[in-house]
Amino acid sequence: MSFLSAAERFAAIDRSEIVLNSHQCLHSLDQFSTCDSCLGICPVEAIQPGKPPIFDANSCQNCFACLPACPTGAYSADDAVKSLLTCATRFETKTTELVCALHEDSDIGIQSESTAVQISGCLAGLGVGIYLALGALGLEKIILRLDACDNCPWASLQKTIQSHVDQANQLLAHWGKSEMLVCVLEPDNRSVQRLLWRADNPPLSRRDLFRMAARQGQIAMARMMNTNHHSKKHSLGRDRVRLINAIQRFPSSEDVMDTSLDKSKFSLLSVSEKCDACMACARACPTDALTYEVDEDKTCFALLFNPQFCIGCELCIHVCAPNAIEMNQALTFTQVFSHVDARRVFESEITQCAKCNVLFAPKSGQKLCAICEFRKKNPFGSKIPNLRPTDAPVGRQKPNAS
Repeated sequence: MSFLSAAERFAAIDRSEIVLNSHQCLHSLDQFSTCDSCLGICPVEAIQPGKPPIFDANSCQNCFACLPACPTGAYSADDAVKSLLTCATRFETKTTELVCALHEDSDIGIQSESTAVQISGCLAGLGVGIYLALGALGLEKIILRLDACDNCPWASLQKTIQSHVDQANQLLAHWGKSEMLVCVLEPDNRSVQRLLWRADNPPLSRRDLFRMAARQGQIAMARMMNTNHHSKKHSLGRDRVRLINAIQRFPSSEDVMDTSLDKSKFSLLSVSEKCDACMACARACPTDALTYEVDEDKTCFALLFNPQFCIGCELCIHVCAPNAIEMNQALTFTQVFSHVDARRVFESEITQCAKCNVLFAPKSGQKLCAICEFRKKNPFGSKIPNLRPTDAPVGRQKPNAS
């Protein structure tokens, strides 16, 4: 095979085709999972209920809305984010209009001083993290064109787009930018001249090449914000990865304010003294939000938690036999992002079980782990207590009504 024919075949591969890795879905990891993030979001019903959900690739129209929706990144494809970030590094204006692939009046502008970008797929496929990434790159105003949604086959995604905007503005309020994102819902009969770029094929002049050479730092930042440096063994959804990367690149300022995150899906865990250091929660955590440390002498145990990685799936609660974990979702920006690294939520001395040699945190001179202790008292028992097969797990704290 010649290099030319090989290149042609490689180029013919459609990397925008959405693929579902069912093994990465929360329903494959936890039989008690109630995750429904992707259910009902598909405008053409290519995703049907199931454990895991059933994905019909033949019905899919590549709106990409499922990509940022999945908290563990079970859906994969090359979306519009990478090309949009590349375009943003070349903008000469601080305002941009975002237009979906199906917008019929993409040539009609809202502001003459803006640069419009038409992306592949629907704006619902961008997620929340991309808006913070664009803010970190220096954009001051982002206008989302939703004025053609009513006549669009993806019309049901308009609420999803507005939800993303609300969440992003809530996060951006930390830097006083709560109005950076604006949705245009009604068509405007006034035609305004402004630039329109195709995200996957922006114009490139000789002058642009010189500008790109001078903006290598900004281009490198854009690439970093679209990169997942998370564990290969565990998966964090692409939208959360971009959000975390973007927040880390916002300039620090004394003028920031602590804002509520009630619209965003962040959780904070607390662990009580009931914890027996079985480490089941950390081993089960699908995103590495929970990890553990054991010293070299195997006498001390620490459970660490990073709320930036937590997706609130409650898998840790489902596997915690002593019911030692509580989850709180009424959080502020500082509670989640004030620490870069994971924080210690539980520490204890540990010892080896006298029967099975597993490490555990003894209570009042206890010599057997919980499982061996149960089997000793119930030699003919077949079910270990407190592993709760329920869709309403204990240990969860509801957000305050305020």
